Amino acid sequence: MVEIADPSKPAEYLINWPNKTAIASVDLDFLWDNYDDDFTDDQEGDQCASKKHLCVSYKAEGLNTYNLFVFDIETKIIRFWHESF
Repeated sequence: MVEIADPSKPAEYLINWPNKTAIASVDLDFLWDNYDDDFTDDQEGDQCASKKHLCVSYKAEGLNTYNLFVFDIETKIIRFWHESF
């Protein structure tokens, strides 16, 4: 994350992996979801708070694997990871 008011300030990274992936092989998108984090039974009509997630997908060069990561923007943890051939 880069602070718009002060772009020269050090950036905050969700994850930083060195790689040689071509920029065309990576996709970023935001996902809004409103699921219940504590997995309790909600009453009918009860709405959960909507959360914003960052989805990162890419094809790993050489390994030919496709990866999808979903990061929780608030907690900065990986909520979902899928890898397939």
